[in-house]
Amino acid sequence: NVIGIYVDQIFLNKKILVVDDEEKNIQLIGSILKKHEKKVKIFVASDGKEAIERCYSFMPDIILMDINMPKMDGIEACKKIKESDLFKHIPVIFLTAEASIEGKLKALRSQGNDYINKPVHEEELILRLKIHLSLKINQENLRNQLIQINNMIDNMEQSFFWVSEGGLIMGPTSKKSERVFGGEIENKNIFETIFKNFEKEKKDKIIDLYKSFKEVKK
Repeated sequence: NVIGIYVDQIFLNKKILVVDDEEKNIQLIGSILKKHEKKVKIFVASDGKEAIERCYSFMPDIILMDINMPKMDGIEACKKIKESDLFKHIPVIFLTAEASIEGKLKALRSQGNDYINKPVHEEELILRLKIHLSLKINQENLRNQLIQINNMIDNMEQSFFWVSEGGLIMGPTSKKSERVFGGEIENKNIFETIFKNFEKEKKDKIIDLYKSFKEVKK
């Protein structure tokens, strides 16, 4: 079963950063992860500041982050990680003993991707890690495909762009389009872009005509 093999090996050579100021918690999580995949790469940090330094050192695939730590807590560290273009795609799962909904919401508002209540339950930890690692892999594949599409479109010597139902120009757009229209056109209104030199009355008539076509289509 190909899917089964993929799920079982999802931790293979993955870099997991465990951030906690309690050595016993780090040892527990490490033993759980090694049980499921011996080749998983585990890195540790004892506070939020050190976690950010570890991100620069080796770019983890996912982060398990304690909330209450000295120097810099997990909430602040997560905010800084998610503000960075380099690290914002790294999933952050909070490990928390916080029982109140307010504490959990605070963690999620810092752009954390998920949270696990302490004491950590082995099966829950593994399942949540698999979910977020799978999502990350799919997102990376999608980004790579979009890069390839963008490169292909940029090499086309034709004006090419997408238009939403509401008339908004969507990416990716070809470089030729930008040359034809005299600049960046993505996220601009198609009518304002094509008919920018028209009088307002003429533009309004064209927009009304477009809307009538949509009604006929419906």
